[in-house]
Amino acid sequence: TTGYLSCCSLRLPGLNKLVYLYQAVSSAGKIGFRLYISLSSKADNVTLVLPSDVYMGELIFRDRANRPTEVFTFTFTPGTHDWEKLQYTIVTTKDYYNFVFRISVKSPTGVAWFDNATVIRLP
Repeated sequence: TTGYLSCCSLRLPGLNKLVYLYQAVSSAGKIGFRLYISLSSKADNVTLVLPSDVYMGELIFRDRANRPTEVFTFTFTPGTHDWEKLQYTIVTTKDYYNFVFRISVKSPTGVAWFDNATVIRLP
């Protein structure tokens, strides 16, 4: 069992503007790499009213010039809820030089906590 402590998690408030945090990872990969991705979040009154509102994580693969070559997006359930863990296995469709793990919230209300961002290359 995995436990989550919201006192030690990333907290992003709903400010009716895009709020995000990203971590660039210097790890190159090839087409066909299998990756396990997971991220956990809990929400307190996160609402998505406009089409531009978001509550999500993204894995953005980039080339040597830091141009995005492929993006994998995963969205969380809005509203109020305890920890929700999203996990996926993906297969890259292009070579990449590095990638960015980005967590974003754009909501007129509420707050979201994020924890345990994971990217693991699988055999």
